Amino acid sequence: MTQPEELVELLKVLPLPNQLAISQRLKWIEESRPNQLAPPNYLDLFYCCGRGFGKTRSAAEETFWKAWQNPNWRIGVIAPTFGDARTVCFEGESGLLSCIPPECIESYNKGDLVLRLINNTAIFGYSTDDPNRFRGPQHHYLWCEELSSWTNPQAVWDMAAFGLRLGDKPQRVITSTPKPIQLVRDIISSPKTTLIRGSTYDNKDNLPDTFLSELQKYEGTSLGRQELYGEVLDLEEMGIFKRSWFQLWPRGKALPKFDLVLQSWDTAFSEKTTADYTAFTAWGLFKPFEGSQRYAAILIDFWQDQISYPDMRAAAMREYETKYGADDRGVDLVVVEKKASGQSLIQDLRRAGINVKDYDPGSMDKVQRAHLVSHLVKDGCIYLPESQRANRKGLPCDWANDLLEQACYFPNSKNDDAVDSMVQFLSVMSKIGYMKSASLPPKQSYWRRQMKSVYS
Repeated sequence: MTQPEELVELLKVLPLPNQLAISQRLKWIEESRPNQLAPPNYLDLFYCCGRGFGKTRSAAEETFWKAWQNPNWRIGVIAPTFGDARTVCFEGESGLLSCIPPECIESYNKGDLVLRLINNTAIFGYSTDDPNRFRGPQHHYLWCEELSSWTNPQAVWDMAAFGLRLGDKPQRVITSTPKPIQLVRDIISSPKTTLIRGSTYDNKDNLPDTFLSELQKYEGTSLGRQELYGEVLDLEEMGIFKRSWFQLWPRGKALPKFDLVLQSWDTAFSEKTTADYTAFTAWGLFKPFEGSQRYAAILIDFWQDQISYPDMRAAAMREYETKYGADDRGVDLVVVEKKASGQSLIQDLRRAGINVKDYDPGSMDKVQRAHLVSHLVKDGCIYLPESQRANRKGLPCDWANDLLEQACYFPNSKNDDAVDSMVQFLSVMSKIGYMKSASLPPKQSYWRRQMKSVYS
């Protein structure tokens, strides 16, 4: 067996960059905990762990070593935002630049987020705001950082997977404190996945005492199980709307004739920025069975995007021309919340002769509004279209599932624009008498409790 001193002598005959790269790898092996080191021969390696576990450092070290061992590779690093990719994955305290010896780096372009090594391997940084950006790039290896917080998780995962086709054995490393979204559950259950579990306390020796003491108040709570221990919770436990309350419209079954079609817009707060999301939902109202005294509604379209006001206005005009259902029914009513850029949209749509209802929630916050209409969902009034994909039988289609997961996770979801769009639709329909329920709304003493999202 080679002794340490003999290994040092062997390293001396290598070029300096190789010496430093191997030394960095040996240092990481020595410093890391057993559950931080990547096993050999994985396809998808998922660090599904609590906050502060050391997921980013583990992935950065593994990504660097793959990059150094394989000249001429193309590696992608995907983070929720461009800022996350740069400040966490590349330039962060545990990021790539903290792991890679400078002598191994040929260049780093922080504007385009491209890191090139002297062995001609390039590492590219991406955000998840637009899944279409992954239609062109091809990679040998991907690092998927904080996947649970991606803006368009399923669409980005699918598009990036299509480009993961270089080399004999493309691989992915995934890091995330898990949220109970469908993509996370699919990855965990996949036979391709090697799962690494761990908690915040695994890394307690490297975390400040003040941080650890602050965590104690979350012990025993659902949030603590998720954020500290990396447990994937059941969506049924999480929020105001329960997954089991939503009905599925069977695949292959034609849409019914609608008595009313409504579109609901939750606009970005300011018409001068694209930092906020605009969410659009379209709903068809119908009697679920002959003789029914109550209407049900099916979600017939949904999307959300970061768009400026001119693009939002053009989209609203375009969506209004859409025909829906078995009889190609046009849109009867457009609902827009009366706030900031929404006021401009209301005025422009009315000038175009479109029937618009402005929605004013008054002094109620988002949580109060959701509670007031939650009984409609509980009574089975809301349908989502079932997926057409063979492996998704019994689940909503991808675009509807995005809204479902956001609704079930609310008020702890990072983005709640889709929930706002759904809630204002239900509120207006309830107020004008189209949507009724056998249940009563929650009592005022219940829904007036203030709830704050930990992700806000």
